Amino acid sequence: GISRAYYAAYNIAKEYAERYNLIAECDASGKPLGTHEKVWRGLQTSPIADIRLVGVRGSGLKGTRVQADYNQGCINHSNLINACAIAEKIINVIEKN
Repeated sequence: GISRAYYAAYNIAKEYAERYNLIAECDASGKPLGTHEKVWRGLQTSPIADIRLVGVRGSGLKGTRVQADYNQGCINHSNLINACAIAEKIINVIEKN
């Protein structure tokens, strides 16, 4: 469930980031970013404060998704509820912008 919530938010965020040319290629030190971090970090550079927050929330949600996928012992029902709520907030903010 956490993975599905994450990808629902990620796919909408990616489309938004591509539409508004908000894809970050490298981190502050010049190191290339992974596919998902390009989107989340790129959104963090938006001139719109709500979209910058989406980038921060999305990056955190990615961490939760990785934990759920690779370290299930650390994940519980409240993590699922929280992930779904964050994904919903991300989607709602993007749809408003």
